[in-house]
Amino acid sequence: MPFCGNCGAEVKEGEKYCYRCGSVQQGATGIANERTGVGIGGSRSDDSIVIIAAVVIALIFLVGAGAAAYLYFPDLIPFGKGKTTDLVDDEYNSGEETGIKIGDPPPVTGTKAEGENATVVPDRYPTIQEAINSSGSGQIITVRPGTYHENIDFKGKEVTLRSMNPDDPDVVAATILDGNFKGAVVTFKNGEGSGAVLTGFTITGGSGIRKEYIITSYDGDRLSFKRQYGGGIFITGSSPTITKNVIIDNRVENAASDELGIGAGIAVLDGSSPLIENNAIVQNYSEGYGSGIAVFYRSHPVIRNNLIENNRSVDFGGGILVTMMSDPIISGNEINYNSSSSGGALYVAHMSGVTVENNLISFNSAGLGGGILVRRTKGVLIEDNVISNNEAKKNGGGMVINYRGTATVRKNVFESNVSGAKGGAIWVSKDSRIENFPDDNSYQNNSPDNVHEK
Repeated sequence: MPFCGNCGAEVKEGEKYCYRCGSVQQGATGIANERTGVGIGGSRSDDSIVIIAAVVIALIFLVGAGAAAYLYFPDLIPFGKGKTTDLVDDEYNSGEETGIKIGDPPPVTGTKAEGENATVVPDRYPTIQEAINSSGSGQIITVRPGTYHENIDFKGKEVTLRSMNPDDPDVVAATILDGNFKGAVVTFKNGEGSGAVLTGFTITGGSGIRKEYIITSYDGDRLSFKRQYGGGIFITGSSPTITKNVIIDNRVENAASDELGIGAGIAVLDGSSPLIENNAIVQNYSEGYGSGIAVFYRSHPVIRNNLIENNRSVDFGGGILVTMMSDPIISGNEINYNSSSSGGALYVAHMSGVTVENNLISFNSAGLGGGILVRRTKGVLIEDNVISNNEAKKNGGGMVINYRGTATVRKNVFESNVSGAKGGAIWVSKDSRIENFPDDNSYQNNSPDNVHEK
């Protein structure tokens, strides 16, 4: 008896249709294939059509799902829109320099200053120090607003560490590096150059680093200086760029009677030449010298366009201290309301040569030299400044030159400075010299007199 070529059922001779599946019988049909159910030489079954249709629908669904993933999650697709996170891609390094391995978070990008890829703290790294450790030269680390209780070391890295917007005072005030008085807040001690940039932070809670320097003085003596240096920022043998920060409420105290605190806001030491520009350096306290900025031992910083205000030193240099053969440029700053025993705004000593130009130096106070004190110096130029409303309990309301000091003083305005003894504007000791002939400075309302040369 013949069989249906479609379903394999027995079909009577002469029947045109199969009684089971209803398919047309065409002459002598083949024997059903037991494995596939498709008769040899017969037509495709309805079951096969259903299966093929299901496969086609499934393929359409998969293609649609892939397209959706590509549109909405491009980073998951290793081609097309977006970039792969392959570690050998140009935006990331291969890990040879930083030791990053496949599976680690991608390192800090150096190509963007803003945006998600460059905002790595705390997004990609939980701490700023981890971001620095994982970075390479030229990279940018952007930090979201918040308070970061860290003591940061740049570790020789030429990287830019910045807040989200260094030009926005509200962002700077909200992005805080707090050292918890456990040392310097930020340290540069491994030869960092100008490519190491710190910008857009509030830096507070620094207590400095205890360190001893053995130096050769200008007269050939070898001297030991064991001090507590650099509350907010500690710079030694390095030349970073420090800009658009607020450096506030840092302090360096005397560890012992012969271990004074130096540079509560910033200490610049041992041949350093940083650029310190457009910062506010305020309300710092030094139990020794240089509460705002201390420049020490053959250092050559540029200190430009900063607000240096309300800093206090017990001894010398309430605003800025310059000593031991250093020769900074101090230009375009406002140095106001600082105090110390000598040199309320600025103290320059020990064969240092400093250029002081176009500054506003006002409302500072000291026992000697309310505004500026210069002693044992060479090549000091004080030019085109406004030196006003400063006060000294003893001599030199505006300025003192003593102990074999020499300074060129020209084209300045000395106004309303007061001393308790002599030299309302300027007092010069008998072993010192002022170079101002002809005198082209302006003197107004200084008390008890203008220039007193002993």
